[in-house]
Amino acid sequence: MVITQIAGASGARCRIYIDGQFAFVLYKGELRKFHLQEGQELPPDSYREITEELLPRRAKLRCMNLLQSKDYTRKQLEDKLAQGEYPQECIDGAIAYVESYGYLDDLRYARDYIEYHIDSRSRNRIEQDLLQKGIERTLIAAAFDELEGLGVEQDEAAMERAVRMDLMLHAYMFMQSGIPVLYSGDEIGQVNDYTYKEDPNKAADSRYIHRGAMNWKLAENRKDPDTVEGKMFQGLAQLEQIRRSEKVFMTEADTWTIETWDDAVLCIGRYFEGEKLIGLFNFSEYDRTAWIKEADGEYVDLLTGSKIQPVDVQMPAYGFFYMKKIS
Repeated sequence: MVITQIAGASGARCRIYIDGQFAFVLYKGELRKFHLQEGQELPPDSYREITEELLPRRAKLRCMNLLQSKDYTRKQLEDKLAQGEYPQECIDGAIAYVESYGYLDDLRYARDYIEYHIDSRSRNRIEQDLLQKGIERTLIAAAFDELEGLGVEQDEAAMERAVRMDLMLHAYMFMQSGIPVLYSGDEIGQVNDYTYKEDPNKAADSRYIHRGAMNWKLAENRKDPDTVEGKMFQGLAQLEQIRRSEKVFMTEADTWTIETWDDAVLCIGRYFEGEKLIGLFNFSEYDRTAWIKEADGEYVDLLTGSKIQPVDVQMPAYGFFYMKKIS
């Protein structure tokens, strides 16, 4: 194997030709490492090290670096490596490597894309976008099927569970001492915004997933209790009113946990200036029982106004209670 040409590519990279045929691209530092010069024989051991160790390792690192900034489809990543003139076997190996760790997943990419655009684009437009990004039509259909199961396309039962879980998590947050924080859009259940990955100034900070532009069109539904936005907005408003009006939520209140004998159910107690509140939160998608025994008086659920006894409390999936002692 004779190195017949070393041609400049871009920057510190050089294109290497062996026996008159393009072979691979190396950096100038790598040329010096292997003592490569035009007209010289390339030792078999050096060729093997370059093609079986150096280039595959560099291709994997290139993939990892690209995926740190944003998600790619398999086709997009293959194109990036091809632009870097990696041998096809290196491209295949690098793609297989990142797929094996779950860093590259066309089905996940399609789900995320659909979830973000479902309210603003037609299904046909979304399908065409994803096809252009190199995702197979069967994967696009599978992504739509999965998201339909999660309620993205108006599965009322699934959406009802999602709203209940979201409100339960906020109720748990409000039960903590300190100042609860809502990002703009949380109050109407706005979905994640994945477009931050397309902005190089934001792509490395995943917190931007919750900081998308406010969807004012959906916000108009906040007064309609039959919509997701209305249920979220009014549910959070009720929680805010309770937290604002009950002094037991003061930061100086005593707080403790109560054993429920169920890992999916959390019970927190708060006490301040003679007032006691018990918060129960079911983190499970199934109905559960909180096996507590707080039989020290009468309680009322601040959410419904109904009297409730905090003893062996039956809890619906993703359910929660704010139980205040009244006597």
